[in-house]
Amino acid sequence: MCSRYGGTGKTILCCGIAAYVSSGRALPGDAFDGEGRNVLIISSEDPGNILKKRLKLSGADMRRVKILDCIGSEGMSIADKYEEFEATVMHYKPALVMLDPWHAFLGENVDINRINALRPILQKVTRLAKSCACSLIQVSHVGKRAQGENANNAAVGSVDLVNASRSAFRVIFDETDEDCRILVHTKSNYAPYGK
Repeated sequence: MCSRYGGTGKTILCCGIAAYVSSGRALPGDAFDGEGRNVLIISSEDPGNILKKRLKLSGADMRRVKILDCIGSEGMSIADKYEEFEATVMHYKPALVMLDPWHAFLGENVDINRINALRPILQKVTRLAKSCACSLIQVSHVGKRAQGENANNAAVGSVDLVNASRSAFRVIFDETDEDCRILVHTKSNYAPYGK
């Protein structure tokens, strides 16, 4: 994945995935029925106009993409207001929901470094995906602690985020080309690892 935007390109990647899903294009290595599906992006960082620009550049069907941006998502909480959070998601009937970044929607009293605090939240997220029959992408930042050899330990907070996930990816810089990023499949429970 190539990008000239700042950061590692996690949000750009998400906008690309949203474009494929909303327009009915098959993702690389995937079979798809060609019908565009609804996508809901819930972002605590980016304003809607920036996300819309990225989505349009990626070829998204904007009729099928709903954005709750840094203003529209204010106050949303999986821990403290789960029923309201679920009702909001269900309202849009999405095939794909993106939380960018996921920890912004945990609630102010959840210690993301403690497994016993985080696991009940992750169970709610799993229940949400099941009730709305959608896929869910939880974007995470990389922590400052030593990452060691296991890329799955790099995410902010408890390793339980990745442990509870069925598939995990990491976007990293390409050391040979400053404009490119590499998508690495770091965990896969139910399918072969992607290349």
